[in-house]
Amino acid sequence: MLRDIVNLTQLDPKFCASLFGVAPDQFDEWMSGARPIPRFLLPEVASVFGATPAEAAIQNGAGTDFAPAIWYKVRTQEHFSAADLEIVGLIRKLSFGFSGLQKLTGKDSGAYEAVFEKVRTAVSQSASIRSQARTAADVMRASLGWEHGKVGIGEFIRPNLRSIGLVIVESPFADTQIEGCSFRVKTERDVPCIFANSYQSTWFRRNAVILHEVCHNIFDLEGDPVSIDYKHESSDELREKRANLFAQECLVPATVLTHLTNSLGVKWDALSAEDLARLMTHVHVEQKLLLSAALDADLITADEYDVYLAYECGDLLKQVSEHALSTPEFFSKYPNKDQRSLIENRFVKIGNRKLLLPAGYVKGILDLLVAGRITVTRAAELAMMNS
Repeated sequence: MLRDIVNLTQLDPKFCASLFGVAPDQFDEWMSGARPIPRFLLPEVASVFGATPAEAAIQNGAGTDFAPAIWYKVRTQEHFSAADLEIVGLIRKLSFGFSGLQKLTGKDSGAYEAVFEKVRTAVSQSASIRSQARTAADVMRASLGWEHGKVGIGEFIRPNLRSIGLVIVESPFADTQIEGCSFRVKTERDVPCIFANSYQSTWFRRNAVILHEVCHNIFDLEGDPVSIDYKHESSDELREKRANLFAQECLVPATVLTHLTNSLGVKWDALSAEDLARLMTHVHVEQKLLLSAALDADLITADEYDVYLAYECGDLLKQVSEHALSTPEFFSKYPNKDQRSLIENRFVKIGNRKLLLPAGYVKGILDLLVAGRITVTRAAELAMMNS
């Protein structure tokens, strides 16, 4: 029964009711079985709770075979907080909405299956973790055309991954240490979902977070329903090391560093803070990751790494890259734009929580509505305005 699933998640039923846009008494009737869950809502309910297939899991009482794994994983994380449960629920709901939007726009490609399988097949599980990560990254870069030009791929990661069927979600959540997570949403197809927390996180950092979670989706979700990574968390787990190295090798392989060394005339043994900021804008990664890649490529020494890591590059980076600006800083450069509307109109309230809908998601909904592809009611559902 649905009540068993909700109890296993440890989510407040009133929050769950808000999550699905229904009154608490109606949700209680769903839980007790007094009223069936509307058929059109079954895929969403099942996806948020991690039950599959939807009808068997929710209506026939088989949900306990599916739901505990996801939520048990959340509850047993070392850095788990009470807020994490609700935030994971929100992330899964938003990812389900993104998945529906991609289907409506014809971007729900299943091409990722071939790409992921190609990566897995190329990697020998008996090889070292560094070798596995490098091979996986090489195949991934070649499959998605990321090796051309030997430059940073930060601008291409999101559209390229979405083009092969991945759901990429970035939204700010302040009261959690969750930095990123990876899981699958099961609708008509098995959809890989990647979440990166944008609260007090730079675009440069999230490039690495997204690819870290992609690695988990490729290799680690076969017997594990969700991967959750926390801010400032260091782990000796081999799969975490592989994911970190995969992100580094995708973003900053030695070929990119060599190309930049030659094209920009970089003197690695005498880098200034300005030089480092300029490199970051070309490679599209944060300072620490860039320096780690340079150290691994023997371009700098361990002592130089420590010196360069201590450089304060934040203000310099803002002078040369708009990606380094906060949202208010970005809009302050364009005073003719309706800043308040762009920011405030993307907030929805679910329970006691505010969720900022990604701008691209809102734009996609509005485009479909204007084109007459969806009704106002469907647009409101996707934008969670019925919550």
